Amino acid sequence: MNNILKARERRYAVHLELLKAIPNILTISLTPPGKIKNTAAYEKYFKYAVNYLEKMFQGKISELDHIIDEAGYQKIYKFDRIDPLKLKLSLVKLESLYIFSIMDMDILSNKGEFKRSSMGLPARKCIVCNRGSSKVCSTAGRHNITEVRAEYFKVMKRISEIPEIKKKLGNLIRTSLMAELATTPKPGMVDLLGRGIHSDMDLSTFTLSAELLALRLPDLFKAGTLYPGVRSDLLKIIREEGLKIEKKMFKATKGINTHKGALFIFSIILFSLGQLWVERKNVSRYLLKQRIKLIAKGLTEELKDSDLISTSALMYRQYGITGIRGEMENGLSSVWRALDEDISSFSMNELLIRRFLMLFAFTDDTQAYKKVPAEILDKMKQGLEPKGKNLEEEIGKFRNAVEKWGFSAGGTADLLATSIFLENVFKLTK
Repeated sequence: MNNILKARERRYAVHLELLKAIPNILTISLTPPGKIKNTAAYEKYFKYAVNYLEKMFQGKISELDHIIDEAGYQKIYKFDRIDPLKLKLSLVKLESLYIFSIMDMDILSNKGEFKRSSMGLPARKCIVCNRGSSKVCSTAGRHNITEVRAEYFKVMKRISEIPEIKKKLGNLIRTSLMAELATTPKPGMVDLLGRGIHSDMDLSTFTLSAELLALRLPDLFKAGTLYPGVRSDLLKIIREEGLKIEKKMFKATKGINTHKGALFIFSIILFSLGQLWVERKNVSRYLLKQRIKLIAKGLTEELKDSDLISTSALMYRQYGITGIRGEMENGLSSVWRALDEDISSFSMNELLIRRFLMLFAFTDDTQAYKKVPAEILDKMKQGLEPKGKNLEEEIGKFRNAVEKWGFSAGGTADLLATSIFLENVFKLTK
């Protein structure tokens, strides 16, 4: 223990010496519990954390010293073009994120420290119980070293698991899109019985598209881990990444639009999951829904742009429906509603057919409204009984409308794939 105290004293001396020439310095420290504070796992985590922070404050901070000693790890930075008070407030927000909950970020000044207490900010919460402050719990000895160390390892594991989670998410995307494709019958759409009303696409086209999305969409999860918190430019970031994938998708399908809607939905979901993965200890359904709503806020306002030419914009002007934009702004509320329904079925295929009909009834599929007069379509939706005893009769109602009006409910199919994904994703993120 004496060696640890001596190391801390040496750091303090370094800080004082630097502050003779520089008015303020920033220290980023990892001080693990127990006597052993230098391991390969700790070092790997510390490198990740400081790299993250250096990118976040790129151009505003520059390294002065890098210390590895008996007290753990520390980097010291000078900073300019940023007010010390504003920087401290940013650091407090970062310390509230799960991945930085074991890091100490301090601003030292030749006029004193910028402390939470003197700034009227709440004390840092205990990493173990998340109830009392870390200082009070430590002083009172409420948690032993083994408990605290276990929490440190959980945080470090969260970072190392990102590549593995990406791979699992890709597999789940593939499963979800292929399960939707295999759900049969879906009158008007590509399924195991044929092309539906489409002459330019078939099972192989959708399979190519699904494989590409399974490979590329997990990049949005990683992107989300790099941009924690809610910012005004998140939707722009997501769209830029999504556009890159869309170009690859159209190249694979030779210009045929197979999963453009699903790409949009999954991009926002995966980015939201990435954000929550680094921000929170546990990723819950409620948190995911709220994050999707926050990111998608303002999407329906785009439909009011008179220069926007799309099916969604045309249907908004004609009927006032907001389609997938409204669904995303509501955090995919219709999908969660469908997942909450108690559906009796004899097989997975039957369950998914019933869920498909339910989602069609719950939502405003712009592709259907494009072909069917609103009053007729609304009446048809009201007449559907997805949970009815006679499933063949319900499918028959849907088929008759498709044959009469020649529409394909592709938006509903995208939501069905989304429901399969959301039904299983929390098993991966526990």
